[in-house]
Amino acid sequence: MTYPPQPPNYGQSGGFQPMPQHPVQIDPQTRPPSGGTAITAGVLGLLGGLFGLYMLISVISVLGDAPSSVMGILVGETIGFVIWSATLIAGPILLFMRKRLGQILTLIGSGLAIIGWIALGVLAMQGVAAVGATFNGSTSRAAGAVVGVLFVFAVPAIATFVLAIVPLTTRYVTWQPGQGAMYGGMPQQPPYPPMGGRQPW
Repeated sequence: MTYPPQPPNYGQSGGFQPMPQHPVQIDPQTRPPSGGTAITAGVLGLLGGLFGLYMLISVISVLGDAPSSVMGILVGETIGFVIWSATLIAGPILLFMRKRLGQILTLIGSGLAIIGWIALGVLAMQGVAAVGATFNGSTSRAAGAVVGVLFVFAVPAIATFVLAIVPLTTRYVTWQPGQGAMYGGMPQQPPYPPMGGRQPW
């Protein structure tokens, strides 16, 4: 005797088996970027801004008693330290808030600080050569010692500039939640045909 074919087994519940779920993965390029470089640049920049503020107060305190021959230099230093301290205080604060302007101000302030230390080093070497100062009997050693000390002070400004300009910092301040897309989820459905068109099957 021939029996009719048995219906396929759709599971214990009597319904269709659920479609297998694929793990949802996030494209590494769309993950929130690490703020390590930005935060480090902000901390170093803020310290540099406070140092610039200290130097500004020091210069202003001697303006009243300074001779007229150096007044122009002191006024120029005052303006420089105003820009230095303002950019390296406001910039890092905005950088902590993930603002693009904070990165720009931090770059400007640290760049000015680097230029300032270089200019101070040149002036110091000229001063050593002019007065004929010696360090253990050698003018070149005295100049080298001055440059070495100034370079140590300039290292934080250089590090701040480098950390603020790297692409990871730029991505940190420009990244917005929801950027990118997920992949590995449900399989994509074929596109629907245009209205009134024929089915491709």
